[in-house]
Amino acid sequence: MTNASQRRFSTDMILCVRLRATCNSGIRVLIYYIDIFEFCVPKISSCTYSFKSAPRRGGSVLSVCYFTKLIYEMIFGIGLSFYNSSTTISWYIYAMISQIANTVFNKAINEYHIEDNINAQVESPYNKESIEHLLHVKNWIDTAQWHMEDVVRNPNIDAVEGLGWKRRIDAQNQVRTDMVEFIDSFFLDKFKDVKTEKTATINTESIAWALDRLSILALKIFHMAEEAERSSATEVHRISCKKKLDILLEQQKDLSRSIDELMVDLGSGRKKMKVYKQMKMYNDPSLNPILYGKVN
Repeated sequence: MTNASQRRFSTDMILCVRLRATCNSGIRVLIYYIDIFEFCVPKISSCTYSFKSAPRRGGSVLSVCYFTKLIYEMIFGIGLSFYNSSTTISWYIYAMISQIANTVFNKAINEYHIEDNINAQVESPYNKESIEHLLHVKNWIDTAQWHMEDVVRNPNIDAVEGLGWKRRIDAQNQVRTDMVEFIDSFFLDKFKDVKTEKTATINTESIAWALDRLSILALKIFHMAEEAERSSATEVHRISCKKKLDILLEQQKDLSRSIDELMVDLGSGRKKMKVYKQMKMYNDPSLNPILYGKVN
């Protein structure tokens, strides 16, 4: 190994050790590297190491170093600022946030449907300071609202009862919005010290609102899968739902990849995170003219 190669390897080792210290498992870090590599393959221009020459899933420190060097050069460019930045390390464990989110969303949906009760209280199994906890609560809110929407569409529902459900849905939607904005605050804190490039741009939506779409998509997939297998439905219905399910799964894959790419862009400074509150007016007695008694 040349002196230059030794210096590169040593730098990679430092990064690996620091990353391993921030995660529960070195294997989890390696999975992040592999996944990031897979969605960044089209971006490859030139790299110090070739992917084929590195072990695919050996679990060894050497294989982690190969991926570290490769992915760093692909995504962040050459330089030592990344290795010396604890700020970058702090957000990097969220670089594959879609993988975390989809797992948590599926767990929350399955847990909800054990009782299938709109009034059931959410019991998150995660640390209350973790992003997993926030995502679990977020999806539970979405799942409960999904079933409220089903109830209110009953053609035989009593008008008074229907109005009660409509107002409950409005209140639930406000809770959902507040939760999304809270998740945005979580990520704003993670990115607060990232130095953005002079040419950095703003994304059309924040990470949290993109995750909101991913949460709703997980619900669509769950319920479309139920319809695709419902024995009381016709074969035509099941086939139609299976085709729709395939499209939803493809959409989930595309959205997940886009969210992960946005996270990397934010962490590298290519994009800057800027969040605006929704400022919904219809629930505010001081802003809704019907509620504050505007005279026509």
